[in-house]
Amino acid sequence: MEPRGRRLAAVATFALGCGLAGGCSSATGIAVDPAWSSAGVPISRDLFGHNTVWSQGGLGLWDDGARALVASAVQEVQALKPGLLRFPGGTRAMRYHFDEARGATRTPQCDPFKGTLDATTYGPDEFFALADSLGSDVSWVAPWVDGSPSESQRIAQFLADKPQVKLLEIGNEPYLGLPAGPSSGSCGRATQFVQDERWAGDARIPTTAADYAAQLAITAPLVRAAAPGLRIGAPATSQYDGESDAMTAVGDVDAAQGDGDAWNARLLADAHDAFDTFVLHPYDFTVDDDARLGLADRLRQTVHDLLEAGYQVHLAADATSSRLPGDVAPAWAKMLAAGMLPTTSEQALLELVETAAAPEFRGLQALMKEAKR
Repeated sequence: MEPRGRRLAAVATFALGCGLAGGCSSATGIAVDPAWSSAGVPISRDLFGHNTVWSQGGLGLWDDGARALVASAVQEVQALKPGLLRFPGGTRAMRYHFDEARGATRTPQCDPFKGTLDATTYGPDEFFALADSLGSDVSWVAPWVDGSPSESQRIAQFLADKPQVKLLEIGNEPYLGLPAGPSSGSCGRATQFVQDERWAGDARIPTTAADYAAQLAITAPLVRAAAPGLRIGAPATSQYDGESDAMTAVGDVDAAQGDGDAWNARLLADAHDAFDTFVLHPYDFTVDDDARLGLADRLRQTVHDLLEAGYQVHLAADATSSRLPGDVAPAWAKMLAAGMLPTTSEQALLELVETAAAPEFRGLQALMKEAKR
C-alpha cells in the first residue's frame, strides 16, 4: 500500500576505483558495449553514465582556445556509450549558476576544489551539444551551497524543452560535511568551502535534514510549474554497510548537533510530495572486484530500506489469480501501471530473510525444496 500520493524510486551513482577530482586508468583495457535493447530483462540505459563537470573545459572535453569540443576526447567517451551524463557535476555544481555561463558575455564560476574562479567557455549549451552527439540522457544538479528555490525554477524553465533531461537533483550530497579547496577561503569567501551548508546573502546556514526538507518543499512546486514532466531527485544518505538501516542514517550537521534527526526519514516526513526519486551515492575507491560486488549488494539493502519506507508494493505472480481467467491480465496491467513490482513467492521470501546467514534461512530452504517436489 502507498499512504503517500507519489511513488518513490531510487537512483544510484557509483564511484568506483577513481578519485573524486581525478580519473580512472586500466592496465588491461576494458571494452564496454551495453546492449540497451537486448532481449531478456529490461536494462535502463541510465544505469551507465558519468559526471560531466563544467570546470577546466569539462576536464579536457572542451578546447577554450578553439571554442570547440576536443574530438579525440569525445571519441573516447563515445566508445564507452554512456546512457546518462550528469551536469554540471557533483561538488562542482554546488556554486554553479548556469545562467551566468551562457551567451557571449559570461561570468567565471567558482570551482570549489580549487577555491578560485574558472573562466572556461564550456557551459550548458556546449554540454548539451556533447550530450546530443552521444545520444545520452541527462541528469542536472541544481546548486545548493549558493542555490535557491528560484534558481532551481529558472533551471527547470531552461530544461523544459529538453526531453533528454530525466532528472533534476536538488544539490549534491548536502548531508556530507565535505571540505574542499584551500582552508584560507573560497572564491571571495573567507571560509573554506563545505558541502553541508547554504548561503543566503552573507548568512551561512548549516544544512540540517529539516532545513533541506523545508527548502525542497518550497522548490518542488516552482520546478513542477516550470517543467511538469521533470522528475525531482533528493539525496539519500546511508552507511552502505549491509547492517545499518538507511532510515536511521543521520547527516553530518545533525550528528554534530547531537539531535539524531534521521536524514531520509525527515525528507519523507516533511517533503514526501516534493520529490520523485532518492539519489544514492555509494563509494568504493578500491580496485577489488569482490569489494565492488559487495558494495552493490549493500546498496541493494539500502534501496530496500528506502522503498519499504515509501511503501512500494511487490506482488508475487505465482500467488495471485482470479475467479475469471480473463480478469488476470487486466488486473496485472493496472497494478503495474500504479507502480507495483512483480516478484515470485520464493524471491519475496529470500529477500525478507536478506542473507543465507539469517537463522530462518535453513528452514526456508527446506520449505522451498519441499514445494518443488
